[in-house]
Parts: sequence; C-alpha cells; structure tokens
Amino acid sequence: EHGSKGSTALLMERRTGALMGDISMEDYGCVAISPLWLGGTAKQNSLYVVHNVDDVDKSTRVRDGLWLGGWADARPRVADSTLAEGRFKFFLGATEWGPGQLEKELQEGAWLPLTCSPELVIKDRVLGWQPGKPKPVWTELLGLLGEEGRELVKLVYPNDGE
Repeated sequence: EHGSKGSTALLMERRTGALMGDISMEDYGCVAISPLWLGGTAKQNSLYVVHNVDDVDKSTRVRDGLWLGGWADARPRVADSTLAEGRFKFFLGATEWGPGQLEKELQEGAWLPLTCSPELVIKDRVLGWQPGKPKPVWTELLGLLGEEGRELVKLVYPNDGE
C-alpha cells in the first residue's frame, strides 16, 4: 500500500521460527506446518496472508496473480485439499514508512525495486531444498537485476555452482 500518508509493505524472506499451528490449530490447523514469516516490526498484532488464488472472497488484488487476505474463505478449501497450502504465505506484522520516507530511501539507493512473478513471491525455499546451504528467494530476486545482482549474490554464496 502506498499513498500520501505513507507506505506499508511485507518483508518477504524473514522467517519467525514459528509455524502456523503455533498460532491456532483451530484457525490454521490445515496449514499447521507452514512457516510464519515476519512482515515487519509494525502492526505486530496483525496477521497477513498473501496468495495466488484469484477466486478467494474478501481478498484484495495486489497485482496480476497476487492477492492479500481472504483466509476465512480459503481455509475450508485448503482443509479439504481443493486448494494447496503452498499457495499461501503467512506474515506477522508489516513494514511501514512515513510520508515521503520510502521515496527518499529509493532515491538514496537503500532499496532495489524490481518486478518479479507472483510465483517467486509465494515460493517457499523449503520446497526446492537440496543438500547444502539452501539459497533464499532473495538470491533469485537479485538475479533479476542482471550482472550487478548476480555479483551481490556471489558475495554471500561465492562457491555456488562450482
């Protein structure tokens, strides 16, 4: 969300260490082993769900192929396996910027804006796990920036592919 009053977003790649079943088996039992991600340090009493299902009631379109909210409608469909739990990603809290703050940080180069597929936003690195140090999704995101992004990834994973 972005407007004259500021901006709100979700961090995409920081796990809390908790699973959804730790929150409430009654509400999240069908996704009990799904990780709970940290959306940010603001709004810590808020739980957000991001998904790629276009027919979930009370969800808000973020962009083509990506929606926010609607868990009450989706839950029974996940419970009966009509929808796969891997299509949903859960976040505690959000990240907030005051009016003009995000624009200033972008101008200063604090953020590297890019466009990516909804599948990459929803992707859980555990599903593609292979032996060794698992690479987080942000490494794929940086790869979208071209050579500069790939060089940044090599700083963290210098022996990747060797």
